[in-house]
Amino acid sequence: MRTRPADSAIAESTEPPPEPAKVRIAVLLDSPTPAPWATAVIEALRRNPDIQVQAMVIAHQSSKSEPSPSLLFRCYSILDSLRIPGGKRRNGVSSGLPILPVIPLELTSEGQRLNGTALTKLKELDSDILLNLAVRHSVRELAEATKSGIWEFRSRGVALQVNPYLGFWEVYQNEPITKVSLAAVSPSGEEKEIAESGLRTHGNSLSINRAQALRCAPILVRYGINWLRKQATEERLNHRPRQEAHTNGHSRSPRGPEILRFGLRNCASIIKGRATARSRKLQWSIGITSAAPASLSSRHLANARWLTPDSSRFFADPFPIEHQGRKYIFFEELPFTSRKGRIAVIELLPDGTLSAPRTVLETGFHLSYPLVFEEQGKLYMLPEQSSTDRIALYEAVSFPDVWKQAKVLVEGFAGIDSSLLQHRGRWWLFTSLGEHGNQDNNLHVFHAKSLWDRFEPHPLNPVKMDISGSRMAGKLFFDGETLIRPAQNCSSRYGGSVVFHEVTRLSEKHYEERALREVLPSPESPFGLGFHTVNSSGSITMVDGLRVLDAP
Repeated sequence: MRTRPADSAIAESTEPPPEPAKVRIAVLLDSPTPAPWATAVIEALRRNPDIQVQAMVIAHQSSKSEPSPSLLFRCYSILDSLRIPGGKRRNGVSSGLPILPVIPLELTSEGQRLNGTALTKLKELDSDILLNLAVRHSVRELAEATKSGIWEFRSRGVALQVNPYLGFWEVYQNEPITKVSLAAVSPSGEEKEIAESGLRTHGNSLSINRAQALRCAPILVRYGINWLRKQATEERLNHRPRQEAHTNGHSRSPRGPEILRFGLRNCASIIKGRATARSRKLQWSIGITSAAPASLSSRHLANARWLTPDSSRFFADPFPIEHQGRKYIFFEELPFTSRKGRIAVIELLPDGTLSAPRTVLETGFHLSYPLVFEEQGKLYMLPEQSSTDRIALYEAVSFPDVWKQAKVLVEGFAGIDSSLLQHRGRWWLFTSLGEHGNQDNNLHVFHAKSLWDRFEPHPLNPVKMDISGSRMAGKLFFDGETLIRPAQNCSSRYGGSVVFHEVTRLSEKHYEERALREVLPSPESPFGLGFHTVNSSGSITMVDGLRVLDAP
């Protein structure tokens, strides 16, 4: 991997910031046994080394004015929830949490008054944040009792904990993305959206779509902490204006005919999907083209030379490399029986033929995305192993067949599709955090002076949150003076297409990019259903593609 010249705005250098203090958070609940999604949020808070959980504030409302969903909607929701293992069980947190102060809180039906004792106790905690997992409306007095106010999760302007229709309208209206945001209410009453996560809408199940949306909550807390800490020096993520947080108070209840139409449509979709799943499966493969990555088009994908695996496995994530005059292609090989990826290699021989694929790295956990490169005469690989919660570098003991782990670059981070770039005296690591089903919609950057130094997180992490162009689709490359980052567009499906971005500013304090163009799969290609990787070495450009494979 080489340093290439570029505009001076791309790279700058500053000293890393000092280690920040822990953020103190109190959690507002409506019961000592919260719903599973709230339990997951609390557990994520406990595991985060940057957070101190101070207390559980248990809110009791003397009366309830929330409109109840219709009987028909409740019946549908109960039946549909059976599709999720475990249904809608409520999980207690007392057994998993350390002993914490419990502050009882009395609220009126309007949610505007509270008992003075509770307010005094909350002020004594001197919390930075009160995380609202209980009531609809943020209470101004509660926000004033903290340093930075109240945080709560919202979807379509409604707090998750009081939104029985979470995820319904996205499915009903065929919206491709279901979004959940984290809103901050300051002690002065100002509201802002500080983080947002979007996942592909599950097209035929309200319960599954709702569960996916709720899984966004823990990762949004992590992003909220990052936002809180960069307020003093940076503006909103990617320098976009802060978005005001709006709430409409209520989510419209679907009418009876809408529920019936929704249920019948979903039943038909489920029956069709199960029949298709029994007779077909999805298979990725890899292709070779002579087109330069910067000029790659759907036409090149159609005319690529495709390697067709047998029906027992798929090939994906190809990375070519030339070494000592020989050309190799490393890729993920995944047998359908194990559903566990391993790293394989094929040699492209001088006469244009290909050697048989052979496994070069296999572990007890899933491996994929084998970024290979040479540095100071040694060969390295950076495969994805997100299930281990680390990003690890491997060194070739006997290239290309024998590898050993040389260093953990980032610990405690479930990195997805990680890519390294050496540029202007630093190493830059681009990756996505694969937590809570959010691996397709975020981009994180780390950096270090050398491969053997500590990789520091970028202060703007996540530098991007967008399901249509965050997750890496191959290593970064230069087109002349332009630094290009290929990214996956997963808005319609996983690996739907590849979007090329120009990185216009890259430093230890800043990150900026702009989309250049999108390359769609070619319907004329034998693997034209999806496309999510592009890499090159010399005259070789490697891509991958997806097809539906008819089962025997």
